[in-house]
Amino acid sequence: MALQMIYVDDTSPGACGDAGLVYNGSTTLTSSKIIAGTAMTMSGTADITGNTTVGGTLGVTGASTLASVTVTGATALNGGITCDTNRFTVANTSGNTAIAGTLAVTGATTLTGNLAANGNITLATTKNLVGGVDSDILMNTNKFVVAGATGNTTVAGTLAVAGATTHTNKVAFGATENAAASGAWAIPITTLYDGATTNATAALAATLADGVVGQMKIIRLTTKVTNNMIVTPAHLNGGTTITFDATGEFALLVFVGTGWTVIHTTATVA
Repeated sequence: MALQMIYVDDTSPGACGDAGLVYNGSTTLTSSKIIAGTAMTMSGTADITGNTTVGGTLGVTGASTLASVTVTGATALNGGITCDTNRFTVANTSGNTAIAGTLAVTGATTLTGNLAANGNITLATTKNLVGGVDSDILMNTNKFVVAGATGNTTVAGTLAVAGATTHTNKVAFGATENAAASGAWAIPITTLYDGATTNATAALAATLADGVVGQMKIIRLTTKVTNNMIVTPAHLNGGTTITFDATGEFALLVFVGTGWTVIHTTATVA
């Protein structure tokens, strides 16, 4: 049995009209008119196939499944956001956002905090890193540092360059001067040049560890005071020691194969 409801037209007292609301004994109500009242309670499932306009607040206490949602105004979500289980999540307390797929951004992006990347960062074209004078680039604290103010770059480890290197200004390599005077002295192999001044106490007995193939080393007796400087490399091609017995004597060496080779010297190789 179907029941049809009618309404009273307030603009025409005494007139009645068809509300078009039909109850057919199941859970279906059809109407082309406005249904007004203080409240409407539905204990079952509401299946609405047409457009629905809610002029007031829509309160939903249970889960809602929406095939598509278009929002034109401001929307406040106080319980966090989760899309497709874990593909896109926004935590309601911290605001932390997790994206399981690829994030494509076509406009400018501003990051006020740190950028942490567990994978590679790939830039399709040349990009500028713009910041203040204190916007340095640091990797692992101090293993690779680029100063934002000057561009000075510090590499804590070995710098390997496979191609050509062009220097438009002076190139300074590590050096020490008057590093020792007498007794034993281990000449650094991390510097290009090292000089020493002897004294009247005793001879300067210096040692030089092996380098790497192609490495160059310059050793000079800056000032001789009474005693000589004798350098004994760990491996010396064509000799065992290099003796410096006068002020200004030097030796230019390069590490070849498994030992140091004297390219040019004013000292004595023996």
